[in-house]
Amino acid sequence: MVFITDNHIEDNENKFCSLWTTFQRIDDCANLFLNNKLGGDYFFNRLNNLQFCGKIEHTLDKASEICSKNKHDLYVHIPYTSNNYPLIALLIERGFRLFDRMYVLKIANHLHVTGDRSRPGLHINIEVQKESELWVRVFCDSFSVSTWKHEVSKIINRNNSNLALIIAHIPEKPNNPVGCMLLYKFHNITGLYCLGTLKPFRRKGIATKMVEFAASYERQMNSEFLIVHSLANENTVNIYRNLGFETVAVKVILASRFLRY
Repeated sequence: MVFITDNHIEDNENKFCSLWTTFQRIDDCANLFLNNKLGGDYFFNRLNNLQFCGKIEHTLDKASEICSKNKHDLYVHIPYTSNNYPLIALLIERGFRLFDRMYVLKIANHLHVTGDRSRPGLHINIEVQKESELWVRVFCDSFSVSTWKHEVSKIINRNNSNLALIIAHIPEKPNNPVGCMLLYKFHNITGLYCLGTLKPFRRKGIATKMVEFAASYERQMNSEFLIVHSLANENTVNIYRNLGFETVAVKVILASRFLRY
């Protein structure tokens, strides 16, 4: 068994984001991930690993300049720990506002994820896809980002060999998926990302069944843990906890807005 640390979990997230963006190290104080074609996104487009270094003011100015020129809001992801309280206070002084809190949760591969069987929900089939076209379509529809379709298709096709693309569909309609997710393994950890369902099929237990599938499939990938991310405003943290996940980190996402939606 490989000993897994919080840094390994963070590396999985960073490596996954790097598949979708370009990466820039600023002043050896922070990492900036940016993709101009994924406008308005808080997860892929981010500044993280921000350190309270001697050049922190310049680092924040430089990141703000880059995002402003590229017509992106700047989202800063910071672990919510007492050591980072001064850093969070500095950002707030500079006009950043709290966007949300993001929970990172994990479950070991020897544990079984089982939802509430008293609420069976909609009957669906869940399958791993070899071709990307169907997955890209349901991803863009689930997250209401139709303008991303061409860019997402390029990203997925470029990295397909490193990803497990998964869709859910009603059995009698295999070409009309109702949900999607993907699994990405790095540092002996499998990350569950891009979990979404089409709007008419939400609150029917589909996402829970997909998480159950992911936990089962992750064991085939021979990783130690499955990790997921959940925003506080989505009110899904307790759903993951009820499935057996435990919180390993909480991050604050602070935003400096250059765009007005």
